[in-house]
Amino acid sequence: MMDPSQDMLVLMDDGVQSVESPDPGIRVVKIYIQSLSSGDPHPLALHSPFQLVIYRAEGSCSYIVHDLAVYISGRTLALLFKTCAEGTEIRQILRSRVVIWDWISGQMVMDSSLCFDAEFEFSSREYVFGLFDSRTFFVASPAASGSIRIYKLSENCMSKMDDISAPIHLATFHLPPLVPGSAIRRVEAYSGPIENCNPFDSLPKMPFLVNDDDRLHFLSLLFEDIGRLDIDPPHTEFLQIFFHQRIFTKNTSYSDSPTPLDVPWHEWGPENTRIVYPGFLNPYFPRYIHGQRAIFSGPTDHVGGEFDFSYTKRAGILDFSLTAVSFARASSSRVPPDVDSNALLSTFISSPEMLQFSCKEPTLLPPSTVRTSDLPLLVNDLETCLPCVLTTKDFGDKLYAGYMIYGDGILGLDINDEMHLSLDLYHV
Repeated sequence: MMDPSQDMLVLMDDGVQSVESPDPGIRVVKIYIQSLSSGDPHPLALHSPFQLVIYRAEGSCSYIVHDLAVYISGRTLALLFKTCAEGTEIRQILRSRVVIWDWISGQMVMDSSLCFDAEFEFSSREYVFGLFDSRTFFVASPAASGSIRIYKLSENCMSKMDDISAPIHLATFHLPPLVPGSAIRRVEAYSGPIENCNPFDSLPKMPFLVNDDDRLHFLSLLFEDIGRLDIDPPHTEFLQIFFHQRIFTKNTSYSDSPTPLDVPWHEWGPENTRIVYPGFLNPYFPRYIHGQRAIFSGPTDHVGGEFDFSYTKRAGILDFSLTAVSFARASSSRVPPDVDSNALLSTFISSPEMLQFSCKEPTLLPPSTVRTSDLPLLVNDLETCLPCVLTTKDFGDKLYAGYMIYGDGILGLDINDEMHLSLDLYHV
């Protein structure tokens, strides 16, 4: 993981052969904080490397780390990973764990395996984590109809070297309610890097960065109809929810409430999110989102009734920034209100040549509507209105295996017949 704004590179060893862990039931992993520019130990990380001890649970098959994700914001370094709680190598039950350090002082400020109480414990594969800033984070839970829980690191754990305190639970924001017999089988959370996080005068500042409160996040949800015992495997549906983090970080009600706020979907979701159904962003390729924009691709060709998604020459860009929305409104470049935005996006993905409305220029999308007739797992129809602009881009005869987006550019990943990789850069 890199953070150019702090000249920071985070490296980890696997810990398997560590001399510090002769006990076969213990694994010691080391985290190194290096200078990105020189490769030397970072001058501000006085206690690098950090040690992370992983215990193999009784009855588990291994202590291999799964699905590792690293988050950096200012002095805060967070790791989310999963280890085997029980089971065999073929069929494992994984347990999630979040560990947070102050990488300057070397202090561990939170370990979810120690400080989460019975109300909410990282005990399932489906729980995910996201960092808003150096002190605030969220946990997305699939329990019931799903929720987003907002936490803040306590002052004690940020100031005492020998204290790992439980974080403060600020609020729970509920996801759309589901009918009985339906459940969220899997949830994933993604966003772009936290860029405006350099708190040190000794390091150069990066100018003209978007406020981190405007960062775009999205949840990818896989629903399952567990009430139909006659269907094996159960029927599943897939959608994604986009939102800005400011809806959570700028909520002034936190300080006025002695207990965590409990916010139902209808009080926050319709005006502050945009739902895409069916979901189209690959949850295993997380560099399609950066700042307030996301990029997705359509199929290349239609052969024998099937579309080929391996290589594509078309991409769509969703821009949720106020600047893009304002320009699109001023230019009257918008999709007619009687066209559903989800139908438009689905048409682009499944059959670009049938796209009714050209979006080669930034085009304001209408509200997104998901009806119970299309997604019967929902209790009510959903309309979400977070403003969004769509721009489509055609790369001619050039085919790409994937796309990434950053700042003002797009990276297209090209793989030739000899499996050599190259990146092409396009300005947007």
